[in-house]
Amino acid sequence: SSVNGEHVIKSLKATDGTKHIPIIAVTAFASPLDKERFIKAGANAYLPKPFKSTELMGLVTKFVPLPHA
Repeated sequence: SSVNGEHVIKSLKATDGTKHIPIIAVTAFASPLDKERFIKAGANAYLPKPFKSTELMGLVTKFVPLPHA
């Protein structure tokens, strides 16, 4: 559920070893209120299902730039 996801995000962001890692909340909970809750919990981005692989890769490269070949 979204409540469990929020708990995990808060736990990761509260831990020194993981608080710097970007979190993209990928979820079937797709209401604007759900997005707000995940971002408020500490997620760096929110991606509701269904999504295109290009959308996910766009977010991943936003937070973890891929080296150019």
